Amino acid sequence: MQNSKVSITTIVFCTMTGFCLMVSVSIYGDNYRESHWLDDHHLSSSFVVVLIAFFLYAVVAVILLVTECQDRQSSRVYPSSNETRQAPLQPSAPPLSVIPPTSATNQNIATDQNECIVCMERPKQTIFLDCGHIACCDTCSNILMSSDRKCPTCRQFIRESRHYYNA
Repeated sequence: MQNSKVSITTIVFCTMTGFCLMVSVSIYGDNYRESHWLDDHHLSSSFVVVLIAFFLYAVVAVILLVTECQDRQSSRVYPSSNETRQAPLQPSAPPLSVIPPTSATNQNIATDQNECIVCMERPKQTIFLDCGHIACCDTCSNILMSSDRKCPTCRQFIRESRHYYNA
């Protein structure tokens, strides 16, 4: 894989170099005409030679890339149908038994959902206005309202608290 990166980088670099040479010949053509070592040659023929060389190089580069891609695909190893395949892995431990929730478990969950999240002793009885959370008992709510006035669930400022009647 490293060789392909090197060859692709080399091809791109050489292609860009050839392109820059072609552009420089076309842009700075007047300077080359005035130089003495090019007196016998015409710029137009030099430009055509550079252009042909660039396109030939581009064609060779494409052919090399296609050949390299085909070599990579042909070098992949595919398992033959004669080879034995490994059996799928089997679990090493027996499956866990599913325990259906009992009424006592459901009762504990319901009790936990109705407990004050501050003292965890009394039932929730207060709703905080602005955020709408029902999180505390009246005792903890009074303490919160006299201190920092932040909801224990979302930390939003509590404008007012009201007693909540659960029907």
